[in-house]
Amino acid sequence: MIAKVSVVIVPIMAGAYVLVALIIIVMNVTKLLGVFVLIFESAFGLREVVGGALGAAMLQVLKRGYFYKAEMGRPLLLVRLPISAILSNKDSISL
Repeated sequence: MIAKVSVVIVPIMAGAYVLVALIIIVMNVTKLLGVFVLIFESAFGLREVVGGALGAAMLQVLKRGYFYKAEMGRPLLLVRLPISAILSNKDSISL
């Protein structure tokens, strides 16, 4: 019963949504250029570029799942280390 009603109502609702969206765009066509300018200025500013670069760098660190301890120069798996071992300055850590 619900499926039969949904087969009829959902396409009507989708069509109405697209029609209303197009009507709103046509009514505000004079502001359309300003909208695109605002989108591109907000997406490609210095703050956004720096934020994207920092986010990409953090993602790379998380993907690798380990870090290099400066004084040892070898990778240590973060997943297997307790937080106390990471925060301490011990040269050898038993896993």
